[in-house]
Amino acid sequence: MASDKDVVTTGEAFMLQVVLENIEGSNMKLPDISPFKILQGPSTSNQMSIINGARSSSISYQYLISAPAAGKYALGPATIKAGGKVLKSNILNIEVVLTKPTKNISGLDTSKETLIRLEVSDDNAYIGQQIVVNYVLYTRQNIESYELLNEPDYEGFYAQPVQDIKEQPQRKTINGKEYHRQVLRKTILFPQKVGKYTFGPVNCTLDIPVDGGSSFFFRDVRKEQTTTNAISVNVRPLPEPAPSSFTGAVGMFDMKANIVKSTVVVGEAITIQMEITGDGDTKIVQPPKSELIPGLEAYEPSIIRDETFSRSDKINMLKTFEFLFVASKDTIYNIKTDFTYFSPDKGKYETISSGPFTVTVLKASGVVNPPDNSSPASDLLSPMSQENKLDESGRPFFASTKYFMILSAILLFTAFGVVFQKRRLSKEEAQAISESSSKV
Repeated sequence: MASDKDVVTTGEAFMLQVVLENIEGSNMKLPDISPFKILQGPSTSNQMSIINGARSSSISYQYLISAPAAGKYALGPATIKAGGKVLKSNILNIEVVLTKPTKNISGLDTSKETLIRLEVSDDNAYIGQQIVVNYVLYTRQNIESYELLNEPDYEGFYAQPVQDIKEQPQRKTINGKEYHRQVLRKTILFPQKVGKYTFGPVNCTLDIPVDGGSSFFFRDVRKEQTTTNAISVNVRPLPEPAPSSFTGAVGMFDMKANIVKSTVVVGEAITIQMEITGDGDTKIVQPPKSELIPGLEAYEPSIIRDETFSRSDKINMLKTFEFLFVASKDTIYNIKTDFTYFSPDKGKYETISSGPFTVTVLKASGVVNPPDNSSPASDLLSPMSQENKLDESGRPFFASTKYFMILSAILLFTAFGVVFQKRRLSKEEAQAISESSSKV
C-alpha cells in the first residue's frame, strides 16, 4: 500500500494505491480509513511482462481520498485472499497538517469567482537552484475550458515544463473565501545568471458554462477574461570560497559509491562507481576530482548513466560516474570518495563521503607487499621462469613434406588418367576406320 504524498493538508485530496504483484487473488479489502473519505475509486489497472521467459504481472487499485482532520494516522493493512490464505499489505503512515490560509495578493481581485495565479516555490534563490512556477486556478464555479494567451519567456533561466501533473484538487481559503484549487501548468526553472527578474502577468480566457442555455448536442458557454499576478525572483550567487570538491551541484542530494573489485593485479584497472541523486540541474552536476594517491594513476571519469524524472512537484536527476585507477605498484591502497553540493535550505556547502575502499594490488605471482614497506625495484618484477625446455609447436600443413607428397600423387594420377584417355580414344578411332573400309 502506498501514497503519492506522506504529508497532506486538511481537505487535500491525494492518491491511495494498493498494488498486487504476481498475486492472483480475490476480494481485496481496504482497511478502515476513517476519518479519511473516499472521493473516487477504485480504479484498476493491469500490467503484464515477459522477460527471458519469466512472466510477471501486477494489479493496481487506486483511490482518491481526502483528509478532513489534522493528525498522524496509520492506515492498513489491506487484505486479499490468494491460494487459500489471507495476505496482508504494509501499514501506511500519513500525517495531516492544518491548511494555512492563502494570503491576499496586492492587485488581485478576490471578489471574482475565478482567479488564476502564478506561484513560485522560492522567490529568493541561488544560481543553479531548482524553483517551481505553478499556474494555479482558484474557482468557485464550474470551468469548461481555459486558454493562456501569453506566457513568460523566462530569460536568464533554463525552463523545463512538466508534462505529467499529478497534483489533486484542493480546497483553499483566500481572504476568508473558500476556493477549489487546481494546478493548470507547471514549469521548472534553473537560474543561470545572478540578478532580479520579473515574470508575468499572463492573460487568460475562461469558458464558463451557462445554466439553462444548453441543448442535448451543444453546451452554451460565456467567455471571461482574467489576468494573473506577476512574480519576482531574486537570484543570488553562491558563497565564496567553494570547497575544492564542489563541482556545481545545487539543491538536495544523496550519494553512494561502490568498488567493482577489491583485489587486482598490477596494471589492472581499479573501478569505482558513484551514484548521485537529487533535485539539481543534471547538466551542471559534474564528477568530483579524484584524490591524488602515490602509485595510482587516475583517468578521466566517465558518465555511465544520466536520467531525469518527476517526483512530487520537482524534477529529480540520477547520475552515475565511473572512476578508473591503475596501480603501478603491488601494495594495499585506501581510496575515499567525496561529493560536495550546496544546500539552499541551509545556505552552506555539504560533503558526503563514501569509503575508504581497501584495494589489494598483487603481483602476477599473487604476492603483495605491505603498504608501508619500500621494496627495491627488483622486487617489483615477477621472477622469470627457469624452464629451459622449449615447447615444440606443430608445423603448418601448407608447404610441409606431407603436403608435397599428396600434391605429387594427385598430379601423377591426373597425368596417368589423361594418357589412358587419349589411348582409348585412339583405339576407338582406328577401329571405326577399319570397319568403314571393310564395308566398302
